[in-house]
Amino acid sequence: MLTIFDRYLVREILLPFFLALVVLTFILLMPPVLENAQQLIEKGVDPATIVRILLTLVPQALSVTIPMALLYGVLMGLGRLSTDREFVALQACGVSIFRALRPIAVLALVAFAADQYVLLALQRLELGKPHRHPLFAEVDLVSSHAPWTRVPRLINWGRVGDGSIFKRLPVDEVGLNDSRQGYAQSIRYTLRALFSFVEHYGGKNLVLVVLGDHQPSRVASDSRNGVPICEACRCSAMWAGSSAGKSRPNTTQ
Repeated sequence: MLTIFDRYLVREILLPFFLALVVLTFILLMPPVLENAQQLIEKGVDPATIVRILLTLVPQALSVTIPMALLYGVLMGLGRLSTDREFVALQACGVSIFRALRPIAVLALVAFAADQYVLLALQRLELGKPHRHPLFAEVDLVSSHAPWTRVPRLINWGRVGDGSIFKRLPVDEVGLNDSRQGYAQSIRYTLRALFSFVEHYGGKNLVLVVLGDHQPSRVASDSRNGVPICEACRCSAMWAGSSAGKSRPNTTQ
């Protein structure tokens, strides 16, 4: 249960967070929106369809802008409290700095939604529908996004519920002292969540393609090679006979 102080601190952070989120998302979306809109208009696609197609770009942008906006919101919110000497007054009343971090940690867990909850939402909203048509879905997972300081744990899918359980469960904080270990733990969690999802909910026709959105950060890895990609499905014969399958490592599940 959030106290009056917790709610006050959250309000101070949320306003700059949402402002930054709108601005950063707009800036990030403009180049691909303009490029794709021009191509669609040239092909005579109707405006309603163009809008629906361009809206599919928003989730990918949010996976980048939400962490950035949260950082901005925390800096602005805590900066105002520090400027107005409110932190001094809080400490005088016996409220420690670490106590003030509790609502910020809750916001961080919400912003970096656990991959298990995101995947389960996909199952509930789309994949689990009876008699549905074939579906192509792009899902952006952010548990492996920097700063890798609060990596969730893989839990039984029946316990995920509305995602609130991740606020109560302990998290892996190795990334606070070792960025590389934190990054490795976050990647391990994401891949375990993905393959566990395929094992529990994947139908016989499901094909899962895991694609990194950029090369590993220099902070986390010395390697500057290509973007990692992994493919998984229930049918090991799916790639049989294809030239790509002969050169690809066996990643089917």
